[in-house]
Amino acid sequence: MLRGRQGVWVSSFDPVALSILREESPDLPIALLCSGRDLSAFSPCLNLAALHPEKGLVSRDSLSRWHDMGLTVVVWTVNDQGQAVDLLRLGVDGLIGDRPEVLVAAREALGWSSSQE
Repeated sequence: MLRGRQGVWVSSFDPVALSILREESPDLPIALLCSGRDLSAFSPCLNLAALHPEKGLVSRDSLSRWHDMGLTVVVWTVNDQGQAVDLLRLGVDGLIGDRPEVLVAAREALGWSSSQE
């Protein structure tokens, strides 16, 4: 679930792979997956469009810092409706989960329609 974004994005845990991809496809939006530690320091050299942090890395402060860097923040793996609602209220730009029905229910709990982004 991603608010108001269309098209193809490439996301990887490997900053080296993303660097190579950036050279080959400079206009392709790329995102860095982060697990266990914040890797947003790679953003300037990779020209990241987004950061995909593990949900445990997200706080009000980290989200604000990432948004200030111009990054779209899509959090993974969210499979709990309450947690999804909390993260969306916090201001994340999108969620990745294994249970789409949970993410849809979170949107509905917030009163978002399918056309509202």
